[in-house]
Amino acid sequence: MVVPGLGTTAAPNLVGVPTESGRAEIPNLAEVPSEFGRAENPDTAWVQGHSRSAVPAFEAAPAVLAISEPAVPASTTPTLPTAVADLLPTSPAAAPPPGAPQGHARSVDIAGLGTFAVPDGMPPLAGIPGVVEIPAPTVLPKQRSTGERAVEAARSKLGTSYSMGGNGPDSFDCSGLVRWSYAEAGVDLPRTSYGQLAAGTPVGIDELQPGDLVSYNGGGHSALYAGDGRIIHASTYGVGVTESALDEMSITGARRY
Repeated sequence: MVVPGLGTTAAPNLVGVPTESGRAEIPNLAEVPSEFGRAENPDTAWVQGHSRSAVPAFEAAPAVLAISEPAVPASTTPTLPTAVADLLPTSPAAAPPPGAPQGHARSVDIAGLGTFAVPDGMPPLAGIPGVVEIPAPTVLPKQRSTGERAVEAARSKLGTSYSMGGNGPDSFDCSGLVRWSYAEAGVDLPRTSYGQLAAGTPVGIDELQPGDLVSYNGGGHSALYAGDGRIIHASTYGVGVTESALDEMSITGARRY
């Protein structure tokens, strides 16, 4: 502690009981016992071998000054604007892998802290120092196979009339529908059902994919596999282009183009 006029001292005998103000009051030295016993006369009291007259009157001494601890430098850890900090999780989140679909959050990178997910509804954070918005990966639409495009073309002709030798687009026979549908997908097929069965790559019935050719009745009838156990084909007069069950007729084989 610091005592005015005396400097810094560690004098336990001078420390009194803390008051409500938080400062220690120093009692009258005349009432402080010394090593020679308690003083009898306040005017001639001895305190550790010295007369009272040689000691300043401490009754009215100002309060002891407290020595404060050295100031601790403020933390140098960067802080975030409240609008950002309040919305971030307590720990960094792993960045989504490339190509992963985006949900209801987007990613931002904060210098020195890591990558965080923020709600999609939060305004852009561009312009905030140290915060970089991570662009969402571009998810390309799934590319349709040639067979899927052929099935889509054939499905657009459901209900079209049947005619022998019909090549479309207003009427078809069975092989004419298959050939026209594949031409719409950019592939040229043989014109007849027997020629279509002879081309392409053989495929098992249990391995069929949309667009595969399914041949019936010894190769005399062609159809397109539509998926889910269904085919699209130009059936016969009065029925035209229709959708039927895969096993409606006797299967001869299947081909993939």
